[in-house]
Amino acid sequence: AKTNPMPATPATPAAAAKTPATAATKAATTTGGAMGAPAPGGGPGMVWVNTETKVFHRQGDKYYGTTKKGKYMSEADAVKAGNHETKQKTTGK
Repeated sequence: AKTNPMPATPATPAAAAKTPATAATKAATTTGGAMGAPAPGGGPGMVWVNTETKVFHRQGDKYYGTTKKGKYMSEADAVKAGNHETKQKTTGK
């Protein structure tokens, strides 16, 4: 009879610590609500970066947390990563 070997990835805290995606990163990198409710994880000082267009949106903008693909990050990190602010006028300023 054949036996199934154990999975190659160990389920230990040390193995989880070595993965580059932390719980905070997983929460911040998400799919937005596609014009519905904003994705969880934003807040004061955070912008929503549309990862497809490289445009970021501030809290109060109608696209904040709602584009199909994006993530939250600080504005400084967004600019450093080559993203730019939306050219549309926002209502939250």
